[in-house]
Amino acid sequence: MANNDSREIRTMRHMAWERAKGEMRSMVVSVWGDGSLGVTEEFTKLNDAVEEFIKRVEDEGLHE
Repeated sequence: MANNDSREIRTMRHMAWERAKGEMRSMVVSVWGDGSLGVTEEFTKLNDAVEEFIKRVEDEGLHE
């Protein structure tokens, strides 16, 4: 993140990232897999991929 960004811009960027994480996580719960009500392999794979992506973005500061 550029040091010369205003507090408002930094706040809006942070808010946008938090919304994006929520959208990605809400996408995961839409995976029905085989139609059962339990956790499916498809759900687990997508959930793991989403969480890994979020971690990588935050660890590398790409969301700033």
